[in-house]
Amino acid sequence: MKRCLLFLLLPAVLAAAPAPLVVGSVRDQYGAPIAGARVSAGDNVTTTDALGTFALSAAHVQSVAITCAYCERLTVAVVEGEPVIALVRRYDALAQEAPTDRDVESVPYGRAESIASLRPFTVLENSSRPLPGPQLSDRASSSRGALVLDDGIPAYDVTSNQSAFVAFPDYALQHVSWLPPSDAFAYGDLAGGGTLLAQTHSADRWTGVLAAGSTGALRAGVTTDDTAWSAAASRDPDDQRVRGDGFVRIPLGDDAFSVTAVASQDRYAPGSQHLDTSQSGVRLSYEAMRETRVNFSLVADGGGYDGADRRLAYSAKWSDVQAQAGVATNARIQFFTDAGARTSSGSYAAGAPISRTSGIITQARIDMGARTAGDRYSARIGVGAFDFAYSGGAAGAHTSLTGGMLAPGFAGTYAFDPHWSLQLHAGESFALPTILEAFVYPQDTPELEIDRNALLIETLNYGDLRRFRAAATVMSERVTGLDRGTIHSAGVSAEWQIAPTLSLRAWLLRENDFTRPYEPVYRFGAQARPATVGSYWLTYESAGLRIDAIYRRDLLDYAVDPHFDASISAPVGGGLRIFAATQRRAGTRGLAIGLRMDAP
Repeated sequence: MKRCLLFLLLPAVLAAAPAPLVVGSVRDQYGAPIAGARVSAGDNVTTTDALGTFALSAAHVQSVAITCAYCERLTVAVVEGEPVIALVRRYDALAQEAPTDRDVESVPYGRAESIASLRPFTVLENSSRPLPGPQLSDRASSSRGALVLDDGIPAYDVTSNQSAFVAFPDYALQHVSWLPPSDAFAYGDLAGGGTLLAQTHSADRWTGVLAAGSTGALRAGVTTDDTAWSAAASRDPDDQRVRGDGFVRIPLGDDAFSVTAVASQDRYAPGSQHLDTSQSGVRLSYEAMRETRVNFSLVADGGGYDGADRRLAYSAKWSDVQAQAGVATNARIQFFTDAGARTSSGSYAAGAPISRTSGIITQARIDMGARTAGDRYSARIGVGAFDFAYSGGAAGAHTSLTGGMLAPGFAGTYAFDPHWSLQLHAGESFALPTILEAFVYPQDTPELEIDRNALLIETLNYGDLRRFRAAATVMSERVTGLDRGTIHSAGVSAEWQIAPTLSLRAWLLRENDFTRPYEPVYRFGAQARPATVGSYWLTYESAGLRIDAIYRRDLLDYAVDPHFDASISAPVGGGLRIFAATQRRAGTRGLAIGLRMDAP
C-alpha cells in the first residue's frame, strides 16, 4: 500500500523539485557585459540582464547558443555544475555610436575636434586664422559652433566666441558624446548647435601617450573609483599646448559631492602672428539619489587671449559664474525641473576701428518637462524660459539691453519593428550676441537682438542586427535675429561589418546654409555657404593589430577641405601599444609615431 502511494505521489514530488539551471555570463571581446543577449538550448530561451548574466531553465544541456545584436554568433559547451563564461565578438562599428573609446585610442587624430567630428553628421569648420578657431555643429545647425562642456565645465567665451578646442592638447580627449540640438531648452546659449560632452579621463586605471614626429605629445592619467587626474602637453611648429585636470568624488551614503578642476594654455604662432590663450575652471556638484534625484552645481570659469599680427595687437578676457539646481523623479514617466543663474563678463581691446569694449551679461533660466520610454518608443518634452540683461559699452559709452525667450524642445524615437525606427527632434534654441556684437555697434532700441533658431530633424534608421546599419536624415532650420535665413541639410550614413575583422563606416551630408549676418556686426571667421562634407572610414582589427584609413571632407574657411589620413597600432606587451599615424590638417601633412599605455 505504501509503495503504491509513493508511486502515485512521484509526479508531484518531481514537479516540486527545483528545475535544473544553466547559469553564466556573456561578455564582449574586451570584457564588457552584453545586456539583452539571447541564450538558447533547444526550445529553452532566456536573455542576459544589465550585467550580462543569465539563468536558463533546462536539463541535460550540452551546449548553449548565444546571439546578440551586431555580434558574431557563438556556441559554448556546458559543463555540468560550472557556470558558462561566454566571450562574444561584438562589432563595435555597428553596436556603438562612433567614435567609441577604442576609436579615440586608435584613429590618426590627436586633436579633439577631429576625433569628435567622426560622428556621423557632425560638421567641422576650421579656420586658417587664429580666430575663431575650429568649430563643430550637429548637421551644420549653427555657424557659431556647438556648446562644449569640458569635463562638465562650459567653455563659454562671451567676448568673441573663441574656439573651445584650444583647451585640449593632442591626445588629451578620452571620451566623447553628444546631446542633440533639441536639448537646448535645458542648456541655453549655443546649445542649438548640439552639446559636446568632452571627457579627458579614461575608464582605464592607467593611461599614457608618448608621441614624436611633426607633433610631439606627452600625456599621463590615473582613474580610480572616486578620483581621476590627467596632464597633457603637445607641440608642433605653430602650436604649443599644456593642460592639467582633476576630479574627486566624495560618497555620502546615497549622495555624493564632487569637485572638478581644469586649466590649460595654448600658444599659436603661425608666421608673423601669434595668439596666447588660457582657460581654467572649477565645478562643485552635489547629487542625491533617492525616490527623486536632486542635484546642485556651482561653476566658475574664465580665460582670455593676447594676440598680434603685422597690423595690430589685441586682447580679450572673459569670466563666467553659474549656479543651478534640479529635481527629477524616477518613475516610469519622469518629471524634471531645473533652475539656474549665471553672470558672465568680458572685455576686448584692439587698435582702430574697434575701441575697448566691455560688458556684463546676466542670465536666469528655469526649465521643466517629462520623459518616458517603452519597448518600442522613447519621448522627452520640455520647455525653458530664459531672461537676459546686458550692461556695457565701447569707447566709454554705456548701453543696457534686455530680452527673453521661451525655448520648447521635443525628442522622440519609435521602432516600427526590430529593424526600422524613426527619430524626431524639434525645438527652438538661441545664440546670444558676444560682447563685441552687442556693444561695438549698439542699436537704437534697448531690446536685445539674439539669434533664434526653429529646428526640425527627422532621421530614419535601419539595421539588420547582424552586419549592416544605415540612416537617412534631413534637417530644416529657420534663423532670425542677428543672422537671418534658412539652413537645410540632408545626409546618409552606413556602417558595414564586411568581415569579422574589417568594417566600413561612411556618411555624407549636404548642408545649405543661406543665413546672412545683420550688418554691421564684428565677427571672426568666414561667411557660411553651402557645402558637402562627410567621411569614409575603413578599420581592420585582428590579433591586436589595428589599421584605420579615413578619407574625409571637412571645411576650411567654409571651403571644402578633402584629405586622407591613416594609422596603425599593435601591442608590444605590458599594456603598451606602438602606433604610427599620418594626417593632413589645414593643408599641412603631419606624421606621428609613439607609444600608448592602457592598463585596466
